[in-house]
Amino acid sequence: ILGVGLTIAFAAARGIPWQGNAALHTTMESVATLLAAIVGAIALLRYYARRESNILYVGAGFLGTAFLDGYHTLVTSAFFKPMMPSDLPSLIPWSWVASRQFLAIFLVLSCLAWVYERRHRSHVLITPAFVYLLTAILAVASFLFFAIAPLPRAYYPEFIFHRPEEFGPALFFFLALAGYLYKGGWRRDSVDHWLVITLIISLIGQAVFMPVLGALFDFEFDAAHMLKKISYFCALTGFLASMYQVLKNSDSLNSRLRQEVLERQREQVILLRVQAD
Repeated sequence: ILGVGLTIAFAAARGIPWQGNAALHTTMESVATLLAAIVGAIALLRYYARRESNILYVGAGFLGTAFLDGYHTLVTSAFFKPMMPSDLPSLIPWSWVASRQFLAIFLVLSCLAWVYERRHRSHVLITPAFVYLLTAILAVASFLFFAIAPLPRAYYPEFIFHRPEEFGPALFFFLALAGYLYKGGWRRDSVDHWLVITLIISLIGQAVFMPVLGALFDFEFDAAHMLKKISYFCALTGFLASMYQVLKNSDSLNSRLRQEVLERQREQVILLRVQAD
């Protein structure tokens, strides 16, 4: 329903004579960077609370995405634009695709980690340090690529889909969505539930909104950027709900332990009185 509703909304609103600007884009991407960083940090807190390997990849993926979104924000701003080897019509789309592709790949890796654990009944034999190193290498490699290499054009008006490069992240978002739906945890686990919603919104944004963009800062452009932030907020909602449940369970466990200690102390007092009598 969510995916179909977003597609219908896109079809109804497409062509609205809206024109944003670089300043609005910088503001939106600054918010997206902050949201991605918060999601990544809370996801890693959840990982260290329960040690689920798939959550490790989700947290690392969002932190790396925050770095790339932050870079996308800076290099496409008016201040840094003269220092880059490419113009905005190439720099904005390709640096956007980099962060989306990065997040989509790590969400697929989180599904593969779950599959491995299920088949082998053990944790993935990859340490958190290796995941962090992999995240840093991929993020820095993307950073250096856009800082050094002149970029090809991103718009192809001669094609039906003006930005075909957007289908790369869309494919990986689809694979991650299929993996999380197959996992089935979205029916009972708040993190998986909201990650499925995040993936649906991300998939529609990449496969429906982005490929038909006609120019920078048009309606479809800003709508897709807004969908990205909404998807981050959905992921944040899931992790906040999960951490609340973890803390609630911890308080409940502590209460039970305190009750057991008090009962044992009372039993010992009664036993001492009996022995004294």
